[in-house]
Amino acid sequence: MLHARANTLRITVGNLAINRMAGRAQPDYRLLRLRYGVRFEPQDMDEVKPVPAGLFGPIRLVPRAAASSAF
Repeated sequence: MLHARANTLRITVGNLAINRMAGRAQPDYRLLRLRYGVRFEPQDMDEVKPVPAGLFGPIRLVPRAAASSAF
């Protein structure tokens, strides 16, 4: 996919859902419970800590032989 000339690469790094939830206050379920009753008990998220996620260490582009398309 790379060309012999200049190339532009864009790397998009995602995160884990648990990292987004860690340290955030839980939603207020009072209105839902008034309307529908108690359907679930939310988990205790107070002690959840973020875990390492994303790219670790230096990123390298390693060339490999092009795949032959002999059909």
